[in-house]
Amino acid sequence: MEKPFERTRVDITEKGYYDMPFSVSESSPLELGVILQPNTVSRDAIQKQARDQFYNSFAWFVVSVPIPLFSYAFALNSSIQTSELVAEGNTSQALSAQARTNFYNGTFIVGTIVSTALFTWMIVRIIHYVSVSTRTAG
Repeated sequence: MEKPFERTRVDITEKGYYDMPFSVSESSPLELGVILQPNTVSRDAIQKQARDQFYNSFAWFVVSVPIPLFSYAFALNSSIQTSELVAEGNTSQALSAQARTNFYNGTFIVGTIVSTALFTWMIVRIIHYVSVSTRTAG
């Protein structure tokens, strides 16, 4: 088909496959490859699976958020305690408090990395859910 001058919606249909709607415009490539999905699986099942995957990733992210927050607060408190013990001249307890500070700082860093990874996973899952919902609507 010839390229349209403005954005146009095209629906590809084939018996035994789900319809594939997409847009073409003057800036579209000359050749487009499209893989049609066999209609052996219910559209509702595909959407439900994508939704469940998003909710699962969201739950893991929400559960991970308190770890770096509390670790940071504990590290800050332990650091203040270390400074006070050093000022008092109590080096043995100061070393113990410093070890706790190091532990909480490490937990904060690891917790932040894990939360960031889970946040990224959640964003990927919601993008997938939206694309599946849009593609299989109707």
